[in-house]
Amino acid sequence: IRTVNRVRPETNSIGIRNITVIRPVIVRSKDQQLVRMLSVNIIAFIICKFPSTLVLIYQQITQYEEKSSDQQLIEQLILQLTFFWYFIDNGIDCYTNILVSKTFRTELKRIFVDVYHTCIRHRN
Repeated sequence: IRTVNRVRPETNSIGIRNITVIRPVIVRSKDQQLVRMLSVNIIAFIICKFPSTLVLIYQQITQYEEKSSDQQLIEQLILQLTFFWYFIDNGIDCYTNILVSKTFRTELKRIFVDVYHTCIRHRN
C-alpha cells in the first residue's frame, strides 16, 4: 500500500481557506497480525464452546424421554467430552498466538531471555 497524500481545500464561513491533507489508512504488519490473532481466537472460541451448547440443548429436549442405561452412559460420555473441549479454549489462546503472530513470538522470546538473564545475575 502506497502512502499518497491528497490535498482537499476547505472554505469556512469567513472566507479563509484551510488545506486538509488526507492520508489513506495504512494497515501495518502488526495490525494484520493482531487481526489474525483475534480471528483465530474467535474461531477457536466458537469451535470449543459450540458442541457443549448443542449437547445441553439436546439434554433439555430429551429430558422427559425414557432412556436405556446404555444411552444414558453414551450421553454422559458425550457431555464429559464436550465439557473437556469447552475448557480447552481457555488454555490454547497463548499457543494459537505463538503460531499465528511473529511479533508475539519475538516478544515472548525476549521476555524469556530477560527472565533467564535476571535469574543468572541473581545466582552469581
